[in-house]
Amino acid sequence: MATYVLVPGAWLGGWAFKDVADLLRAEGHEVHAVTLTGLDGEGDASAINLDTHIADVVDVIGENRYVILVGHSYAGMVVTGVADRVGERLAKLVYLDSAPFENGESLLDFSGPIQAVDNRFAFPSYEVLRQDANIDRDTWELLSAKAVAHPYGTYAQPLRLTGQEPTYERIVIACDDFRGLVATGMPRFQQFVAPAWKRVDIDTGHWPMYTATKQLADVLAAL
Repeated sequence: MATYVLVPGAWLGGWAFKDVADLLRAEGHEVHAVTLTGLDGEGDASAINLDTHIADVVDVIGENRYVILVGHSYAGMVVTGVADRVGERLAKLVYLDSAPFENGESLLDFSGPIQAVDNRFAFPSYEVLRQDANIDRDTWELLSAKAVAHPYGTYAQPLRLTGQEPTYERIVIACDDFRGLVATGMPRFQQFVAPAWKRVDIDTGHWPMYTATKQLADVLAAL
């Protein structure tokens, strides 16, 4: 049986993976669904940055080996940093509708400016996400009921990598929006057609843990 560490994206806690985690545990797997620092709504957001979230996941992995590490959306940045630090403990590194970033990049380089209040930025409105991520209202309501304002420093701090070569398998689970980005020809996303990557497509929106729960669990179990 495998050990999974599931890291949700911006605004979300480990609760977002609850149903997926339950399905994997029912198959006998060990599953850790991570709530990153500040994503419980607590703490001084001015003291939380990308390094904080990388350290959170490194601590969860601990002495475990052959870990399947999954990062959704924003957490693609986090798990890239984790793999750089403890890659020898990973069996597979999985980007869930996400992608790795380069040394020296920050999320703000990709997203553009974000309005923050008290060093946090709020979960977007349904109108914004409907346009940007094609979310349906039911899913938005489920997420927004528990989502918390995200610590700004995690987007502002650049990723710092040592450049060690990966010894683990690299996988991308591509949902609708991600496949659209690949289709644009943007250089960042063209790597996922290369032999170094395994790619699995799921025909659903950006939050497959809600909109394709069983399918996502099956994909993860089959990796």
